[in-house]
Amino acid sequence: MRLCLISPPHSYLVHPQAQASLGLMYVAAAAENAGHDVTILDLAGHDRAMEFPLADVFGLTATSLDYALDGTRIAATIRAQHPEAKIILGGAVSLDPGQVDFRLFDTLVVGDGEKAICDLLIIAEQGCDLPPVYHGAPTDIESAAPPARHLWPGALGGVIFASGETHYPGGSTTLTTARGCPHKCAFCANPTISNRRVRLRPVGDVIAEMERVVTDHGIREFRISDETINMKRSRIDEFCKTIRDSAILSSGIAWKGSSRAKPNDVEMYRGMAAAGCKELSVGIESADPRVLEVLDKDATPKDGVEALHNIQHAGIVARALFMAGTPGERPETLRYNLRFFLDADYDMLSLSVFVPFPGCDIWKDPAKYRCDIVNDDVATYNLYYYDSHGARDVKPYVRLWDYDYDEMANNMVLMRRVAQGLGGLNRG
Repeated sequence: MRLCLISPPHSYLVHPQAQASLGLMYVAAAAENAGHDVTILDLAGHDRAMEFPLADVFGLTATSLDYALDGTRIAATIRAQHPEAKIILGGAVSLDPGQVDFRLFDTLVVGDGEKAICDLLIIAEQGCDLPPVYHGAPTDIESAAPPARHLWPGALGGVIFASGETHYPGGSTTLTTARGCPHKCAFCANPTISNRRVRLRPVGDVIAEMERVVTDHGIREFRISDETINMKRSRIDEFCKTIRDSAILSSGIAWKGSSRAKPNDVEMYRGMAAAGCKELSVGIESADPRVLEVLDKDATPKDGVEALHNIQHAGIVARALFMAGTPGERPETLRYNLRFFLDADYDMLSLSVFVPFPGCDIWKDPAKYRCDIVNDDVATYNLYYYDSHGARDVKPYVRLWDYDYDEMANNMVLMRRVAQGLGGLNRG
C-alpha cells in the first residue's frame, strides 16, 4: 500500500526544522520492510495550505500540542483532497480518545508505532474499517529495523548544541539507545504514551548505527534522545568505551544528551567527554526541595548542584533545565531558584513553563497536588518562554490552592528577567 507519513509544522518552536523525526523514521522503516511504498512529508516551518500526495494511508505523528495547533487542519485538508484515504494519528500524543476528532482521523495509535502501522496497513489493504484506538505493542528494539533516514526528504538535522557551536560539518541526526523511563515524575505524560517499561538497545547495535550514519551520511554530530542517558551507570560506561574503541567513531564525533541529577560522579562524565560528549542537559526543575518532593522527582537540589559542577569539571557544557509554574511552588520558591541561578556551576540555563499535558499525573488528579487546572484547552498550551517571535507572555496553567495566582505569575516573569541578566539563557 501507499503510505505517506507526515511530520507536522511545529509552529510553536523557535527552530521547527532542527531535527528530523526519529519516531517517524522508525515507523517508515517497519512499513518499508513489510513491502509498502513509503514516503515522508516534512511540514516543519510550513503554515500554508498544502497539496498532499496520492496515498492509501496517511500517518501523522504529533504531540498533544501539534494536534491542537495543526493536526485537525492537516487531517481536514487530506480528507478534502483524498476522501477515500485512511488517516492515522500517532507519535508522542497523550490525548484521551475523547479529545480526538474521529470524523477526521480513522485511528489513534497509543504506544509504539512499528508493529501498529504494519497491522493497520494489513487491515486497510483488506478493505476493512480501522479501529478507532489501536494499542501498539512494545517494539522489540533489539530486532527493530534501523530508522529509515534515507526516506527523510531534507537535512536530517541542523545545529543541535544550545551554544550554537558546530564541532563537525555535515549536519546532525537523532538516535536513541533506549526507550522508556523507570521514574514517575508527576509532570511527565510519557508513561501514558509508552508506559515506564525500559527497553535497552544492545550497545553494539547502537554503535553500528552511529558508524553507518558516519559512513552513509557523513554526519558526526548526534543528539541522543533517551529520556535519561545515565539511567544505568555500567551501560553508559560500556557505551563510551565502545565509542572510543571504534575506528570510525574514535576519529571524531560530538554528541549531546539528557541526564538525571544522579548518578553524577565526575569519572562518569570524564568517560563521556572522552567519547565525544559535548553537552549534557540536567533536569533540575526547581531548587526548592518542597517542589521536587511534590513532583516526585526523586532528586534533591544538592544532587543537581553536584551534577552540574562535575559535568563542567569534566569539560562538558552543563545545561540546567528549570520549570516554572508547577504544583508545590510557594513564595519562597523564587528565592531558592534565584540563589541557585547565582551560585551553581552551569554554562546554560533553560526555562520552561509547566504544562499539564493530558496523561501526566497532575492532569489526571490535580486535587492530589492541591491545584486546579486553569483550562483544559490544549490549543492554548505552550511550555516555552520564547517562540520564533521572541519572549512570550507567560502565565501559570494551574492555580495553586495555597499560592496567589498573580504572585506566582509575576515570579515566573522575574525568573526569566534574572536569568537573562546573568547571561547564558537558552531560548531554543
